[in-house]
Amino acid sequence: MSTIRLEISQLLDDLGQLNIAELPVAERIIKLVKLNIHSLPVMFPNMTAHEYMAVVAKLAQLDASSALSLSMHLYTLWGITARQGAKFSQVLDDVSTHGRLMGSLNEPGLYFLTPDQLNIDTYPVRAKKVAGGYRVTGVKKFVSLEPFVSYLPVYCMVENYSGDDLGVIALMLNKKEPGVSVIEDWNSVAMQDTYSNSIKFDDVFCPEELVISGEDTPIASLSMQGYLFRFNVCCVYLGISRQVLDLAVNTVSTKRPPNGDHVLAKYPGVQFSIAEMLISLEIMESQMRSFCMALDDFMAADAHVDLAVNRISLIAKEVIARESNSLVSNAMKITGINSLSNDNPLSAIFNDIKAAQFHPPQRDVTYEILAKEKLGVISYKRRWM
Repeated sequence: MSTIRLEISQLLDDLGQLNIAELPVAERIIKLVKLNIHSLPVMFPNMTAHEYMAVVAKLAQLDASSALSLSMHLYTLWGITARQGAKFSQVLDDVSTHGRLMGSLNEPGLYFLTPDQLNIDTYPVRAKKVAGGYRVTGVKKFVSLEPFVSYLPVYCMVENYSGDDLGVIALMLNKKEPGVSVIEDWNSVAMQDTYSNSIKFDDVFCPEELVISGEDTPIASLSMQGYLFRFNVCCVYLGISRQVLDLAVNTVSTKRPPNGDHVLAKYPGVQFSIAEMLISLEIMESQMRSFCMALDDFMAADAHVDLAVNRISLIAKEVIARESNSLVSNAMKITGINSLSNDNPLSAIFNDIKAAQFHPPQRDVTYEILAKEKLGVISYKRRWM
């Protein structure tokens, strides 16, 4: 076994010993940072997609909110480390050495836009070129683990842009810069503990050295971030689904129906539901094996856009969202009304799993992209994600 596999295997063992789900969020993050989970892409720059999936899915089995929120930092860090590690070496060192976190770079609003559709007055974050960098104004929504984030990668629409690309750049903003403020607007019933508040920028300065993708670089150079985002989301909900199957098997192996002589596992109806759950999980596992191979091939190449990994990533995300919801529904049917109790982990998982279908792009957009690519009826000049 290679050194990296041994180290990740040890990391998984250590992660499995944690009992963090009931801890305050700050304590969960402290424990995960002590294990260096937060610096996974920096510690293992040559890790495979399967190795990344193993860690994130394992974390999701322990605590769904921590997995989703921390992995938003992880996948963004992974993409920057893989493509721009040398340029952002100081930021990466700050992350790995001092436990700093960064927000997600994903921007769903760019999926179906052409240059003439971008409106500087409505785009949520705008940047103005100044001496030595940019001045940024606007609001970045849904910053996972906002209270603990130090760096804010963000897409910005450039004022007075005259090039032939989208006019969107990507900058790495420091949360400590003057003009950065927090809007505490996260009140979701799902994944409550992600603390995904909004960040407001009021004439915030970003120096040239923290420009991720500038005006002279096609925004397609960051397509990797979109692929990694989808892969990351799939890893989280796959881990949750594994946990749900374990909970269901444990329940039917120990619980008896009222006045019944046999455990639930003895009943054909329950066996049928367990079989459906096994099929759902195997569909997800199989899809993720395909995704891992495609992503590894893309990461090893020097390409910006890859139609194969784009298609596979969209299909995987849809499959994971659909099958994970089906799996949880079967688990709740087996458990009965007790699954709605606040004391039963399925009640929280039921809410959390619903979030899977709302990560961008949503189903109608996914289906349109997949069908148009297959049918050859792409209706605009280029798509970067």
